[in-house]
Amino acid sequence: MLTTLYNALWYPVVPFALLATGATRVDTRERLGRTRADGFGTNSLRLWIHAASVGEIEAVRSIAAGLLREIPGTGLVVTAMTSGGRQAARRRLPAAAHHLLAPFDCPTTVRAFVRNFRPNLVLIAETELWPNFFREAARAKAKIAIRCDAIGSRDRSSQAHSLSPTSSSCRPPKTPAVT
Repeated sequence: MLTTLYNALWYPVVPFALLATGATRVDTRERLGRTRADGFGTNSLRLWIHAASVGEIEAVRSIAAGLLREIPGTGLVVTAMTSGGRQAARRRLPAAAHHLLAPFDCPTTVRAFVRNFRPNLVLIAETELWPNFFREAARAKAKIAIRCDAIGSRDRSSQAHSLSPTSSSCRPPKTPAVT
């Protein structure tokens, strides 16, 4: 019931959201998930990293760099909620095939994005928990991981979940017992 209501509310909101953000034609295509995936689709690992803004782009940079280094031929698309985040992604993750504004969390826009890029691994930074990102990625059989620096332990060294290029899940690192 809540999912249906959430999704139904997106349809009348999308035009207003585009107007409110002053979206250009390119921004509109990106927000509607209608961006071509040129140079992306034939790689063995097709990674979609979503980060809200500049700080989260910085937070996922080392993970992206490690995966690109460890798994040659990885295709990377980075999405951000803000144009500042998109610009930061271009500067901080230049090896990505695409740096885009995230599609609105409307089922049809996220479905179009996932259909175009066909990610097999989705890394969501922090608390960007958009339900249709998860739903559509799972529908496409992509593995989903969350990098959650702000969620969890007080000990800074154990806050970030780790992602191994060969694992299929994101799990907290083992931490020594506190005495």
